[in-house]
Amino acid sequence: MIIRANNEISSTGVQRSGRLFFSLALMGICLWGTTPACAGMVSGEVRENGQYLRDSRIELKDSMNNRFIVRTDKSGQYRVNLPPGIYRANNIKDKRKRALIQSSPQPSQQNIDLGRR
Repeated sequence: MIIRANNEISSTGVQRSGRLFFSLALMGICLWGTTPACAGMVSGEVRENGQYLRDSRIELKDSMNNRFIVRTDKSGQYRVNLPPGIYRANNIKDKRKRALIQSSPQPSQQNIDLGRR
């Protein structure tokens, strides 16, 4: 803040630092909101009735019904970044068969067996 001879107060420096703080805070909120900082890599194999589920789409839902769709590769493997929590997994084609997986901030291997109803 600068006080001039005619007692006017200039807040140019305060405005600049305030804008910088606001910009940095907004950028932090935007980055935090788009990618969870604590998301962990979950990978493994998907089986249904003892067979690898190849080239299929698997739906993962958390307790808030947030959906994540992951595709298995030609050998039945999947890989996805998930926020920590417990997820219900099912084959998009047959939602009656379900399994549970759990994600944590650390990378983990979670095989999915959809052989049970």
